[in-house]
Amino acid sequence: MFDLLLLCIILATAAAAGTFDPLQHSGPASPYFDAPFQFGIPTATPTNCVIDQAAYILRHGSRYPEPGSFARWRNLFGKFQNATYTARGPLAFIPYWTPPRLERERHCLGVDLRERYQFTKGGANFTVWSVSQQRVLDTATYFVRGYLSQGNYLAAPELNRGSIIKLPDSVDYTFANSLTPSAACPSYSQGNTGSAKANAFRANYQAKIAQRLNGFLDSWTA
Repeated sequence: MFDLLLLCIILATAAAAGTFDPLQHSGPASPYFDAPFQFGIPTATPTNCVIDQAAYILRHGSRYPEPGSFARWRNLFGKFQNATYTARGPLAFIPYWTPPRLERERHCLGVDLRERYQFTKGGANFTVWSVSQQRVLDTATYFVRGYLSQGNYLAAPELNRGSIIKLPDSVDYTFANSLTPSAACPSYSQGNTGSAKANAFRANYQAKIAQRLNGFLDSWTA
């Protein structure tokens, strides 16, 4: 009986490992994923019901980086662009790679919501709230442009206008800091040993990954 139970556990573990997606376990660096349906509730509008109002809570697009991350990514990109090396195999794209422009994602979301709900044609009653970080303001701007892009710019230009209200997220009275507690909660950074533990864990596998990737880069120096 014990052997059978052990075999079942091994098979279940192997099956789970085969479907493991690291992108869903990468914390804030993960792309957006839809949450699974809960309690068998369908997403379709019930019969005889009409949606007359909707509220969307969005973070930034994927992904306008924060200043610290942006500096590190920019430095790495600069090394790839300015160094003399030969990239082969799965890394052959690196010398020619350019960062994608991320406006399209939120612009398309605005277009999609306009087509789906058709609540308003724009104007004074169309308002988007944003925190003060530039990446979030950019996300809000492209969303509004997408939502209002189907209006008539000649016959009714006033309907192609919307409002973006900027809320500072460095204080707690605007309620704009729910996703950035580090700026509003003094205790957030106290006793945080997560970074040290994460660095210690990464040391277990980073060297092997670097060795494998360096096998596709000739004459590369970090």
